[in-house]
Amino acid sequence: MDITRTHAGYNIEDWTKWRYCFKGGRTFLDRYLVKLSARETNADFYERQRMSYSPSFAKAAIYDISNSIFQRAIDIVRRGGSDSYREAIQGRKGGVDLRGSGMNSFIGQQVLPELLSMGEVGVYVDTPVVTSTTLLADIHPYVYTYKVEDIRNFAYDTNGNLEILLLRSTEPEIEDGLPVSFNTIYYLMRREIDGVSVEKYDADGVFISAKLIEVAEIPFVHLKLTRSLMEDIADYQIALLNLSSSDLNISKANFPFLTKQVDARAMNLLRRSEGDDDSDELQAGPTYGHEYPIGTERPAFIHPPAEPMRVSLEKQAKMKDEIRQLIGLAIETLQPRTASAESKTLDNLGLEAGLCYIGLELEYGENQIAKFWAMYEPGKQAAAVVKYPRKYSLKSDSERREEAKALIDLQSHIPSQTFQKEVAKQVVHILIGDKVDTDTLKQIESDINSAKIIIFDPDTLIAQSEAGFVSPETASLILGYPPDEAEKAAKSHAERLARIAASQSSLVSGQSRGVADMGSPEDGKNEKEISQDKDGEGDTRGKQKEKTND
Repeated sequence: MDITRTHAGYNIEDWTKWRYCFKGGRTFLDRYLVKLSARETNADFYERQRMSYSPSFAKAAIYDISNSIFQRAIDIVRRGGSDSYREAIQGRKGGVDLRGSGMNSFIGQQVLPELLSMGEVGVYVDTPVVTSTTLLADIHPYVYTYKVEDIRNFAYDTNGNLEILLLRSTEPEIEDGLPVSFNTIYYLMRREIDGVSVEKYDADGVFISAKLIEVAEIPFVHLKLTRSLMEDIADYQIALLNLSSSDLNISKANFPFLTKQVDARAMNLLRRSEGDDDSDELQAGPTYGHEYPIGTERPAFIHPPAEPMRVSLEKQAKMKDEIRQLIGLAIETLQPRTASAESKTLDNLGLEAGLCYIGLELEYGENQIAKFWAMYEPGKQAAAVVKYPRKYSLKSDSERREEAKALIDLQSHIPSQTFQKEVAKQVVHILIGDKVDTDTLKQIESDINSAKIIIFDPDTLIAQSEAGFVSPETASLILGYPPDEAEKAAKSHAERLARIAASQSSLVSGQSRGVADMGSPEDGKNEKEISQDKDGEGDTRGKQKEKTND
């Protein structure tokens, strides 16, 4: 068997670059950092290489996409399946990978980053070997991933099922129970009439062993996007690496140095007379002074210009933004691998189609896993059915709040309750549509539909109530209080006024200066003016009486 033959689409050159760029770190830096020019010596390049860093902006952008999809995991629906499948997807009895991972964790941490960065990933569904010490109650199928570089060759039949598959694996060599080295192993799988044959070869293509798996299909899921998200941004990250390293090199040399004008003829005469070929060395610093000839420029410190470095930093900032723009364009151009009727319908929906297509591919993969899982457990129960959400978002929380605020500002300007309710639903979807499950969203929409008035700004409602446009009963209901709360509040308010009035019964009859709830802020001022007017009239009459007596 010639295990060196690979598939026609095997593209190791691009895959290697994408993987290094996505991984980042010192391995990426050592591989893609280049000399600034032919004049840079090996020693200078080595020194610059040691102090350079890896700008992993491509990885950060892809993880933003991964998180946008993974945060909707709460809304993934998995129905049916055997008891072992139901237990495993929750992370119990070893989980889906026999390492305690639930299905959400396995997809989010092992499958999704590999699929987005490389464009392909394989998932193999296997079953443990039963030994005398194995607890049969804990035996169930499990899954593990294959990198795209390890999917060496494959062929499909006319029905789209895998006919033959060649995988590469790395397995430890065990001595005294511990791994001491790793060996490359190849597995050649063929679909036969009575099952799937699995032939094992070493790195040189020497046959090791063979076995037959009693399943109808090769239990391998090949997840694939139309393109890797790293396809366009890998070169950007390599350019960023070299630009940032160049800036560090400029910063290292950005120190001022002292210069002075000299007369070359006088310097040559001086050196010949003293027999010294070395140039003059000046001590510089705040405690040193130097003489200089009349008519010449004084010694001065100069430094390299900062403009080239400033331009480089501006270019790096622009490239960082362009990386995220290219990620967005790559997502927009994604197309579903399976042209199902459902995916064609999604093309006409106002969704973020690229993210939805990624979700569709993951949904396809999970349903395939569930099918192969059921093949290992014949007669127990039908395969589970998995359904992924159809809406995802790349917007940040601040961007969502700004969009929701703009809709709320427009809501009250349209005299239509139907419009106001639809806007309210849209605001809900913008703010929390991808953070809660479908049942919760349906309940919120039902609450909005049953609301008689759509006003959810308390300040506006209180102002309208005080102005007399809304009754206290209606305002209380809109604010979410029980139907009889307004009546209770009015009664409580009246009792409060009575207590205040009783405590201030010593006031002049008919005046309410001390009862703030029954008067206005101007009552005290008016009473004072009336009192002053009465005192003025009394003084005038008294003076007139005295004058008459005189």
